Amino acid sequence: MNKDLQIAKQTIQTEINGLKKLLKSIGYSSQFSKAVNLISKASGKIIVIGSGKSFIIGNKISSSLSSLGTPSVAFDSSSLNHGSMGSIQKGHDVLLIFSVSGETSALDSILRFSNRNNIPVIGVSCKASSMLLRFSTIPILLPRVIEARSSLAPTSSQINFLAFGDSLAHSLAARKKFSNKHFVNLHPHGQLGTALVLVKEIMAKGKEIPLISANKTMQAAITEMSKKRLGVVCCREKNGKINI
Repeated sequence: MNKDLQIAKQTIQTEINGLKKLLKSIGYSSQFSKAVNLISKASGKIIVIGSGKSFIIGNKISSSLSSLGTPSVAFDSSSLNHGSMGSIQKGHDVLLIFSVSGETSALDSILRFSNRNNIPVIGVSCKASSMLLRFSTIPILLPRVIEARSSLAPTSSQINFLAFGDSLAHSLAARKKFSNKHFVNLHPHGQLGTALVLVKEIMAKGKEIPLISANKTMQAAITEMSKKRLGVVCCREKNGKINI
């Protein structure tokens, strides 16, 4: 096996090992269901917050939440500290904060703001004694994992954040009985949306149907077809039978 493939396999295996630790730990945690309960009762949106790679992962988690029926937006922690805290609705929104260390300096002012305004915080970190978990309404401790090739670049930890976020989004969708039919309303374009569109939603009805009598001229047929813009024209015979 060449070195490139060896590194690829090692990276994937390390991330799989991290997911196995997450799977085991989440089975012993009551905090996950508490987070689902809190979010499901929120009257506003879920504001997902992170720094660096955690913010990028948070963007995807926020998108999944919104797609599955839980309104959400994502913010980089530094952005919140420069005016975007005005987007947080007191008494309505819930903060979902991701940080491996839970000690990022930008979190201090965010946590003080949430505490001052009684805004619930779900903190997700890999450090039990972190500032984030100490000041969270619902602290969620994820297992410490080894990053791929023991690098300083976040890999396994971010995969676990992503898996946690997907689990949260799907648990909320199940709680809200959010089905594929609801999904289509939020995802009308692309292959996913098209596959579940109902025929009655796109079919021509009534006066939208290009229809002429069979004894009309070809010119009349072309005029009707062009007017209704469906590329076909229906012809009604004297006995009521309709041909295309």
